[in-house]
Amino acid sequence: MTEPAAAQGTAEESGLRRHERRQLRDMPLVQPVEGEVLTISAGGMAVRTWSGLAVNKEYFFTFGAPGSRVRMRGRVVWCRMVPSADPHYGDWLPPYRAGIEFVISSP
Repeated sequence: MTEPAAAQGTAEESGLRRHERRQLRDMPLVQPVEGEVLTISAGGMAVRTWSGLAVNKEYFFTFGAPGSRVRMRGRVVWCRMVPSADPHYGDWLPPYRAGIEFVISSP
């Protein structure tokens, strides 16, 4: 599967991003799958999960620490398996990374 240019980093290098991204530490993703939020912006987020997410499917994503969780609707723009050299994950369970575009409904 080929990722869009933004997922490969070329959009960031050329200044084409619509929203500024913020890197996060220890921001758990609890629904629809367990994982963590890596970066977030006004338009979406990048996540690392232990299960793949269906591209073009909309989910309600719940993330954040207990007591301050946020629930947002988002559409999966891309998802790919990324083997990790990090011993925390081990070689037997490579994590997935996905790009999520927030979906804002009009009243």
